[in-house]
Amino acid sequence: MQKGNNKIKIICEFEKEKAEWDTLSQDEKGKWQDVANYLKEEWPQVVTGDTLGYWQVVGMNNSGM
Repeated sequence: MQKGNNKIKIICEFEKEKAEWDTLSQDEKGKWQDVANYLKEEWPQVVTGDTLGYWQVVGMNNSGM
């Protein structure tokens, strides 16, 4: 995965999602950003926009995408 190439903006749509995101370290947030960018590159037919919710990224990652 490429670092520093932020193609996807991770957003938080729900209060609990935002609260969970806010507890993550900068390193953890960076790792999730890398996952989001990877998902965009590998699954462009699924990730069609330029934003994903944090829980969407976690869910897609956990589903094996």
